[in-house]
Amino acid sequence: ISGYDVGLRWYAPFLPNFYMETQLAKTNSKGEIYPWEREWYAYPQVMSYDWYPALSVGSGTGILYQDARVSTQFDAKVTLLAKRHEVKFGLGGQEMKWDNFNGYTGGALYDVRGNMTADPFSARPQDYAYVFRSSLQNPHTKEHGRYYAAFAQDTWSLTDTLNLSYGLRWERSELRPRSGQRASLDSWSPRLGLTWDFTGNGKSKLYAHWGQYYERVPMAATYMMDRGHERYYDVYAMGQHVSHNVFGQVPMTVLSGTKNQYSEEFLVGAEYEIMPDAVLGLSCLYRSLGRVLENVGYVDPATGTFSFYLMNPGTGQWPAVMNAWARVLPDYERFPNPIRNYSAYTLTFDKRFSDRWHLNASYTLSFLKGNYEGGSGGYSVDILGPNISSAYDFPQHILIQNRYGWLPQDVRHNLKVQGSYRFDWGLVVGANLWWHSGRPLSRQMDYPLSGPGYGTIFVAPRG
Repeated sequence: ISGYDVGLRWYAPFLPNFYMETQLAKTNSKGEIYPWEREWYAYPQVMSYDWYPALSVGSGTGILYQDARVSTQFDAKVTLLAKRHEVKFGLGGQEMKWDNFNGYTGGALYDVRGNMTADPFSARPQDYAYVFRSSLQNPHTKEHGRYYAAFAQDTWSLTDTLNLSYGLRWERSELRPRSGQRASLDSWSPRLGLTWDFTGNGKSKLYAHWGQYYERVPMAATYMMDRGHERYYDVYAMGQHVSHNVFGQVPMTVLSGTKNQYSEEFLVGAEYEIMPDAVLGLSCLYRSLGRVLENVGYVDPATGTFSFYLMNPGTGQWPAVMNAWARVLPDYERFPNPIRNYSAYTLTFDKRFSDRWHLNASYTLSFLKGNYEGGSGGYSVDILGPNISSAYDFPQHILIQNRYGWLPQDVRHNLKVQGSYRFDWGLVVGANLWWHSGRPLSRQMDYPLSGPGYGTIFVAPRG
């Protein structure tokens, strides 16, 4: 892993009530994963699922990986103080370049099950009852992406004890593959907040805030939108070639009407200074998923291959070609609406440093429930790929059932305490405590042994 970051910042107080900050930065990073010995480049990895966890029984390391990223960023913000208003506005952008090679040693990866020999560590795929071979047409890709944003907001002191804040943010995420269809996703994010000193003496605060937050779409999806990056999946059972599946023969296309992913958030809380330099607070947060941006698989009726749309699953978007799944999947079923609801109740105590000691403590009781874990992978999806996870690849009942429940990121209890004490002779002693409860567990199994589907299924309700 190597890289460098360089940046230039400019702070400019033009007038007592007019202030600007600007920055220009560039990031260059490179990561590589290769076999230690060059001779092992030619050997494929054989992963035996007769063992748990899966055991590599071959000589190949499986992955040949090189990732180079260059990012150029610019943003400028202006603050204007005018009577009872504090106005802020700004703009920014980012240009991204991505050069990636992500392939297999030996040109393929083998998943095997059912060893039929006396050697439990046999590296010969033909010694197993079931063999699954994955290979790629071209593991090398060079892509581009862009991001733009602009915002305006105002904090208005309606009275000496009541403040109103409101604003609007515009964003555009662009996916620009070297060849193939490009994606440009615009979004408008409104924000509204209110703060009230209900005692009128500067010791209290009652606040509420509502806003929408859109995803800054990462570049992971661009390689699927590029031509010439098919993925092949061959299944062998008892030495017989059962199926040859082709994914991405048609580059991923953006379905008409597709919009960016967003969540909606509402926060309400109160704080009160119960003693000098000590504030007690309580807040309630509710966050819900408004829309998901994901790749959704479909069958090409003419060729029988599998390709993908970039779309908003679970909405009214459902192209007619999706019904071709009914001829392939016996339990074909449309995807349900994506659900991800989070609520949190937080009690805080903050004692600023005085009389030789300070203490910050918080306890959060939270609940996270739904059927969508998020695009960065999880227990029910087998890929770390934002917006291109396997969650919506196959509209199949067995893959959809039992997915609603407590999500793996659900942590019911979270306690944090930080404090310190200063002795007369200058010694300061401090301590930090963090305790949280465990995460929900789900009963799952690998699925299937053959056919177009893959991944895991829930054999009981999630969580």
